[in-house]
Amino acid sequence: MYYKTTLTIAMLSLLSACSGSDSQPSVKTTTPDTSTGAQAQFQTSALLQSTLNEDASVQIDISAQQVPTGTEALQLSIIEPTQLGTLTGQYPNLTYSPKPNMHGNDRFVYQLKKGEHTSEEVTVKITITAVNDKPELSGSPAQNVIKLNDDFSFSPIVDDVDTDTSGHIFNIINKPQWAQFDTSNGTLSGAPKVDDDLGVYKQIKISLTDGDFTTELTAFDIEVVKSAWQPITQLPNNQGSHLKTTVLNNKLVTLSHLTSLSSAMSCSTAPQSAPTFMQLDTNHLSWLVLPRPEESRYYYHAVSTGSKLYLFGGTQACPSTSSAKTTMEIFDSESLAWSSVSAPVFSPYENTVLASCANSQHVAAFTSNSDSLYLYLLDVSDNTWKSEALELPVTDIHNCAFVGEKLFMTTTSDSHTNVNLTQFDINTLQITINEHIPADLADLYHTLASDGGSLQVHSPKAVMQYQIDTQQWQALTVNPYASEVQGEQNYYLRDYSVEQLEGKYYQLGGAFTTQSNNQVYLFNSTVD
Repeated sequence: MYYKTTLTIAMLSLLSACSGSDSQPSVKTTTPDTSTGAQAQFQTSALLQSTLNEDASVQIDISAQQVPTGTEALQLSIIEPTQLGTLTGQYPNLTYSPKPNMHGNDRFVYQLKKGEHTSEEVTVKITITAVNDKPELSGSPAQNVIKLNDDFSFSPIVDDVDTDTSGHIFNIINKPQWAQFDTSNGTLSGAPKVDDDLGVYKQIKISLTDGDFTTELTAFDIEVVKSAWQPITQLPNNQGSHLKTTVLNNKLVTLSHLTSLSSAMSCSTAPQSAPTFMQLDTNHLSWLVLPRPEESRYYYHAVSTGSKLYLFGGTQACPSTSSAKTTMEIFDSESLAWSSVSAPVFSPYENTVLASCANSQHVAAFTSNSDSLYLYLLDVSDNTWKSEALELPVTDIHNCAFVGEKLFMTTTSDSHTNVNLTQFDINTLQITINEHIPADLADLYHTLASDGGSLQVHSPKAVMQYQIDTQQWQALTVNPYASEVQGEQNYYLRDYSVEQLEGKYYQLGGAFTTQSNNQVYLFNSTVD
């Protein structure tokens, strides 16, 4: 329903409104010149039409063909206001101005009055023709410095008042070679992977054209820096079950079965088999197949010193009913041949090996048997074993590593709340240093590695380096790939190994619950 409003103020500016909350448009009134003769009534056009472009204004002549005589002021009433713009001015000329970036059809209805005379209602139809507006681009990347293997993605913000954006075409100059660019939405994305991707990519410019106009985003830079951790390759085939790794004659080697053995059922059907023996070429990231051991063996342990690898312990087959092995196989990397000698029983169910390590003179194996701890030492000069019962204030031994003649272990006591770094003298069988590792390692898998001057404790939540000469700890960068979220639960990688070679650390294999992870990661602690 329309409401008629009569303006009786002699001079009043007219403003249009879009809703009832805005002021009703009005115009100034004037007293027409009646000296030309008497007129008894109004004569007006029933319909007026006007056309203009978006963001422009138009003057509309609303003059009556004839106006009644008299000294009364001529009054203009807006019966129906405009919706898309505003009216200003005074009789007989009004100015219509559309709202910014508005186009379409608008109208208003007015009526004139003088004294007792009233005109017919006059409808003014207005057509606002759309014009192409220049689009605007804004935004900047959340990160301008990223690490190798980090995912990068940036999409500029587009502000275009024109509803039809089908003609938008995005362009880019100085695009990084590791990135992809989507010309339909301007998204720049990708992940730098190799050392050739390192560096600063300057003055990256994204632009947008809509057919008539081109607009540019402020140029930005992206710097790619080294990452402490990066995935470099994968274990070949299905390696990962019963994975053991070691550094043999300055080469990284692995021993693993090629069958997934993540459950009792899969283990019960696994055939008798010797583990697969492979070497990783860390320069070319390729794998070399080495001669396999001659005996079927599961749940084994492997350490190396010099040019020889020692494979001992385990069972003849995978099921728990299998007999324990009573031999040790030795691989000579110079002759590429295996030999076998007798050895103590080290099985998962009898005399369980908790940790093993080696130096130039000995292979050390710490075992648990009937709730007692033992140390087995192999003299590598004649391949003979000796054992000693241990009386130590620890419950579990998790890892061990030789640094020259010094042997270090990670241990826990009854509470299992603290993991300690323990130095152990293999001659006196006594602990010489026992200190808390300043990190939350409780209930988390961890492993121990050494570069000769320091020790590193690796867990999915902390990587700690211990400087042996100063006995100081330093926190290093955690492997970001060692944890993942499944649903609402955090899972942490376990059962992986870490080896040090030529100042770099390699993390291999492991599993999230029963899901194997065949990835090999390189950790460069110098980046920290």
